[in-house]
Amino acid sequence: MKKTPPFDASALLRDFQKAFGGIPRIFRSPGRINLIGEHTDYNEGYVMPAAIDAAVYVAMAPRADGRIQLRSTAFPEAFEGDVSDLSRSQQP
Repeated sequence: MKKTPPFDASALLRDFQKAFGGIPRIFRSPGRINLIGEHTDYNEGYVMPAAIDAAVYVAMAPRADGRIQLRSTAFPEAFEGDVSDLSRSQQP
């Protein structure tokens, strides 16, 4: 099994500062697998979820203009919109 490289918070901090400026807060959410299949936890079946060593890291900071901008270090696409307008899909 391929070992996940250690997380580099300093690289995420540099990327954030380069794109947005300022000092962000960094959050981590662990990955999850279901050991006994998918689509059973909401169909009254048995499921055994477990955290794995992969995770998602998010750097964020507040803005005063009511806008939100989402970027990924893994994908070239980005999203930008107004916070009050997030209920509508931005997909064509």
